[in-house]
Amino acid sequence: MFNLFKKKSTALDVQVKLMMRMCAAFPIRGVDLAGQISVGIIIGVKILNKPFANYNKFSLDSGLLNRYEDKKGRSFLVRGILVYDLSRDSFEEVILVVGYGILLGYSTPAAILINPDVARIDVRSAHIQYFETDDLDKLKEILSEEELQLINPADVYEMELKGKTFYHLHDLGDGDFLAVDREKNVFKITHDPYEIKKIEESLTHYLKEHLGR
Repeated sequence: MFNLFKKKSTALDVQVKLMMRMCAAFPIRGVDLAGQISVGIIIGVKILNKPFANYNKFSLDSGLLNRYEDKKGRSFLVRGILVYDLSRDSFEEVILVVGYGILLGYSTPAAILINPDVARIDVRSAHIQYFETDDLDKLKEILSEEELQLINPADVYEMELKGKTFYHLHDLGDGDFLAVDREKNVFKITHDPYEIKKIEESLTHYLKEHLGR
């Protein structure tokens, strides 16, 4: 009898639960995303087409926003998290958008809407992409002029994997990409299986021989 009065889950309830599970599965040092979600900071959502594809922008509780906001916090995306979509019977990427220590929303690049299985979340390839515009300048301190000429500046961004800083250089397809660390070591980072594999070839040789640069 009492089941008749049981509150039904809304679309927002499902989204909040998904965000909670994702943030708990991929905790970020110094940013308590799971904590702010758990106390009810998300009160609404609106789908937009900018600044990201299929961007679900959250409406936030103003009191909790003031409590959790970090005026000096960096803005970034959390990329590479895969969530099982029951509608498509496949894993789809869900990108988190974070600014000033607050979860601002998320993007689903492959679809406007997904029907997520919140128990099936894969964070093995999850990484942070910062918004700062000086990532290329940082890379200029690492690479030679010849190497920089072989790289598309639009592909460059700083990221963190397993607590270490890398610079994304080139997408290789299927979620794989080429990166370097601050010591100029070259890596091929693959999604399935998830692996950070050091490449013994020089960056110049790899770009010219394998990518035809």
